Formats: sequence, structure tokens, C-alpha cells
Amino acid sequence: MQIIFTGLLTGQPLLIQSFIIYESTEILICYINHLNDNFKKTFEASSRVEMRNRLRFCIGYHVHLLKLGYRLSSLVKYTVGHMSLLSALVCGCMANQMLTTKPIGSFTFLIAWLIAVFSYCHAGQRIKDKTISIGDALYESKWYNADNETMKDVQFILMRCRKPICYEAIPLGITDYPFYFMMIKTGYSYFTLLNQST
Repeated sequence: MQIIFTGLLTGQPLLIQSFIIYESTEILICYINHLNDNFKKTFEASSRVEMRNRLRFCIGYHVHLLKLGYRLSSLVKYTVGHMSLLSALVCGCMANQMLTTKPIGSFTFLIAWLIAVFSYCHAGQRIKDKTISIGDALYESKWYNADNETMKDVQFILMRCRKPICYEAIPLGITDYPFYFMMIKTGYSYFTLLNQST
């Protein structure tokens, strides 16, 4: 029992850090969903002036959310970005230790680490998908009811929505589902290497 408690205690800071990132991402996604609803309602306005005012509000809201997203991305990069560099090595070493010396404690730590990395990667995938969905929501609206000047603004917004907000994994790219599976494969490679050498 003491080994399980120790494994959970050592994995707890990483879990807490990853869940804070996940929770912050979900809060930002709630705002993005609200922006998507506003974009869909923008072109249902009765007059051109009201349509322009709604679009101006949505553009300001979009810019504000992008600033928040990039700020969160920067915080994630400098707090857990290094975790991506160590994850495969930690998983390989814990799996090897699970078979050789301390099976229960190593298993508990390995599971805690995998859950923490998955929540981090899941948050990265969610924010990437949701920032792209802003352009989809704008495209699904009744933008064809707008005048030519408003349509130019819509084109600029659609062009901006092609570049999603991503969480960086220092120095390996971005954190998403493919990164998680790559990390597991690399961890398995480390495990087989360590298992053959002992």
C-alpha cells in the first residue's frame, strides 16, 4: 500500500499541472463556442448597420480569444513543454523497472505519467480543432447576405482561421494525438532497449 501511495504522490504534481492546462483549455473552448454562435447570428440581422456592428463585435471577440490562446500556449510551452522531451524516456524506464525491481510502484507511476501526458495532448488537440472550427462556423453562417465590404472582412477572418492555436512540445513539434502515440512508440523502443541490455 505504501508503494502505491508513493507512486501516486510522485505523479501527483505532474497530474495537477496537466489537469490545470486541460481545464484552462476547456474554459477557452467555451468562449470559442460562444464566438461561433455569435458568428452564426451575425448575418441574420435585419439591417446592414446592425450586421456591421455585430461583425465588429465578433472580430474584437475573436482577437481577444486569440490573444488569450497564444498567452495560454506560451504558458504551456514554458511549464510543461519540457515534459514532451522526457516522456518517452520516463515511460521506457518505468516499464523496465516494473519488470525488474518494483512492479507496483513503477506501474502506478507509469499510469499517472501516461494520464498526465494524455490530458496535456488531449488539451492540445482540442484547442487546435476548436480554433479551426471558428472558420467553419463563419462559413456556415449566412455570409452571402452581406454587402461587398463586409464580405471582404469575412475573407480576412476566414484566412486567419486557417492557422490554429497549438501547444508546443519543446523541441518535438506540437502536442496532439499523433504526438502522444509517437511518445508511446518511442517509450516502447526505450523499454525494449533497456530490457535487452539487462
